[in-house]
Amino acid sequence: MEKVKSVAIFFTILLGSFSVTGLDTDSLIQANLIVNSDFENIQNGKPEHWEAENASLEIDGNEEKGKYIILKSLNKNKNMLFIQRDINVEPDCQYKFSFRVLALPCDRPYTDTGYQPFRVLGYWHYKAWKTRKLASSYASSWDDVMGNWQKKTVILPKSPPINTIFTLSLEIKAPGAVCLGNFMLEKMEPVKEDFTVALEKPYYRSSLYSDSVQEKVELKIKRKNSAIENFKIALLPAKETKPIFETSLKADDDLRFIIPVPNLPCGSYDLFVSALAQDKVVATQKITINKFPPHNPKVTIRDDNTLMINDKPFFPVGLLDGFPILTDENMTNLSKYGINCIGGHVRIDPLLNTERLMKMAQRNNMKILLEMFPQRGSFDEIRKCFDTTVKPFLRDQALLGYLVADEPAWAGEPLDKFLNLYDYFKQADPYHPVWINYAPRNSVSCLAEYNKFCDITGCDIYPVPDGSHSGLPDKSLTCVGKYTERMRETVANRKPVWMVLQGTSWCEIPGRRPPMRYPSLTEIKFMIYDAVVHGAKGIFLWGTDTIRELKYWGILFSITSELKSLSPALIVRDTKGEVSVLDTSGTINFIHKKTVAGDYIIAINDSSKPADVKFQTKFKNEKLFVCFEDRDVTLSEGIFSDNFVPYAVHLYTTDPNASRKSFPVEAPEWIKNIAYWGNANWIWYPEKTDLKGPVIRYFRQEFTLDEQFSGKAVLGITADANCFEIYVNGEKLASLGSGWKIMEQYEIGKLLTKGKNLLAVKARRDAIENAALLFDINIYRKDSVIEHVISDKECISSKSPGNGWYLPEISLGEDWSKTKIIGKYGIKPWSNIYPYPVKKSDDQPIYFNFGGERPISPRE
Repeated sequence: MEKVKSVAIFFTILLGSFSVTGLDTDSLIQANLIVNSDFENIQNGKPEHWEAENASLEIDGNEEKGKYIILKSLNKNKNMLFIQRDINVEPDCQYKFSFRVLALPCDRPYTDTGYQPFRVLGYWHYKAWKTRKLASSYASSWDDVMGNWQKKTVILPKSPPINTIFTLSLEIKAPGAVCLGNFMLEKMEPVKEDFTVALEKPYYRSSLYSDSVQEKVELKIKRKNSAIENFKIALLPAKETKPIFETSLKADDDLRFIIPVPNLPCGSYDLFVSALAQDKVVATQKITINKFPPHNPKVTIRDDNTLMINDKPFFPVGLLDGFPILTDENMTNLSKYGINCIGGHVRIDPLLNTERLMKMAQRNNMKILLEMFPQRGSFDEIRKCFDTTVKPFLRDQALLGYLVADEPAWAGEPLDKFLNLYDYFKQADPYHPVWINYAPRNSVSCLAEYNKFCDITGCDIYPVPDGSHSGLPDKSLTCVGKYTERMRETVANRKPVWMVLQGTSWCEIPGRRPPMRYPSLTEIKFMIYDAVVHGAKGIFLWGTDTIRELKYWGILFSITSELKSLSPALIVRDTKGEVSVLDTSGTINFIHKKTVAGDYIIAINDSSKPADVKFQTKFKNEKLFVCFEDRDVTLSEGIFSDNFVPYAVHLYTTDPNASRKSFPVEAPEWIKNIAYWGNANWIWYPEKTDLKGPVIRYFRQEFTLDEQFSGKAVLGITADANCFEIYVNGEKLASLGSGWKIMEQYEIGKLLTKGKNLLAVKARRDAIENAALLFDINIYRKDSVIEHVISDKECISSKSPGNGWYLPEISLGEDWSKTKIIGKYGIKPWSNIYPYPVKKSDDQPIYFNFGGERPISPRE
């Protein structure tokens, strides 16, 4: 039984009796049980004590950096095995296995991203049996690696409680190719844990805030050692020896203890909890508590993992990696359709963009999540960027927090990088949280280590159409809910989980193999609500800047509009015990929410099979309204029934004013005008694509204007090139290098004449692969018709153009030839391009993820 005690007993504690223990849970006996782990002993070209099955084996490396094994598949239908047998292990002991692995280039038909799946196998055989009878076995979940060295660690289950010998094996999926090295198998010393301490209040970052009503510190203590008789508790200002609070209490298996802290001055404090047996301290744990002065805004986390902005709950529904073009009009429209948060990169020199972004977001009641990745720069660069670019906006109402890493565990990023980063952000900005997002990979224990260095966790999962993105056995849509639960497990449900879901189709991602398609309305709606029902406290959509099927925008907006309508329910705590599933033929999951306006039940069919369901409630109403379906269900003594098609979502409420009509799924007109939807082609000089860069190529497009030319013409142009120069009728218009996603636009009517005209372009590419040019000239006629001059086979190109190549009237040499059409706009590896406004204004758009800042061009 738990006991709650509030004590104000003060007595002297000798701090010398406190021996603060570390927080490590693993204690290792440093003895590697693997023989020839460094591959130094070679016989007949093979490492001794090792076996390779279904694989060729090579040894590489050197003494300085260490040797490693290269394995390559011999049979595309049989997985490779790398094995060491007859390892002596002790009975009833646990071992930790670690190694380094790297994926080599290989044609892997099961993946488009180059990752290499593998897993660890273990077999314990009875020593007494000559036939090597199997006593126990183990298979880890499948993990994978890409083309960089990563250290992998697996905690093996306990060995059987009898004498056994152990066989360790790495299974690598075929066809495949990997490098392996630095093998280590270590015995884990059992850790004696005398007690645990959890800080229940304050919940977030162990931090108190002067402008919040927080007048107590609440501890939850669990005794693990029955010999403990008493606990001593002391609260001291950091680096001081005199406690401001101290007490002793009798030990019990479960204790809650409250320390009153009214009017506690701002500062840092150490809370010590010591366990005593026979009047001797046997263990001590320390928790650091900070109290901060008032700040506006202040973003914290409630004890049900709901985000709080100035102590008001907030459920983020966002677009991760931003929106391709942000203007006031676009942001207003996004907000109208339920998008309340935008994630975007802070760049090398982004002060002007950050300021405009924050002001724009404030005007539209939008929140900004700044991405500051150590993968994209050193820690010093991140700190410099924060000091110069972010610090001026810490009191900006639009700032929500920081995304500091994307998929670091899968990429093998070192943990110490995030320890330093997290400590820095907590000190530099104690008022905004830090989020780390993960790939749907890695073990719970691995992710738990990274999650020590963030305030919010989550992962991306995009299962449509074939589920191959999922690393779980479940490849169906329901893996979204399972990943949500899994991420909650990595933080012991003590931090929020924000799920990143499928905002595009895999067909829009370069290198993906067909067939691919966009999620249907049923699929994406289920995925979003599956995450919510399983505990997600925020939803983000990734990849929306690549959407080419406009109807998918309509589908997304219909669901984000629903979430906006449901916001009062999403931000309140779950209610337990008033709703249950009385009878069902399927797998139904739900959450119950109580708002001021009424009760809400969000229910989903977590199955690909239909289900008939009967719910039991404590509601006294005669009927429930079904949101967005324009129908009711009848309540009889609190019981109602409904049917669920596969992956169905039903939202029931007692609120008569709740939205009952469905939201339209047609793409709104404003979204159609964001990207370029013309018929231009990607073109380049006709040459092989494996040439060494840099290269410079020249292009000429002649066109003729008749008497109907109105005097107005707009050039839209972009290139997958490091920089390019534009000339119109011999006059230099601009020098650019803004990245292929931006289509620069120019009013060129004044430079054109009736008769022959010339557009000339010089493009430099540091690597010839994917070099391309695209343009579209809109010619406005007096009869209101718009003619187009587009990049196509009529354009000519050269690599040795001669002098005056950009002038209209010039004799061209023999080196000029028709360009090669790479493909129509929309071909891979390019996706959407976004026109930049013709005229400069005080409120210019802001672009995201275009590989660099927009350069300054002559028109500015």
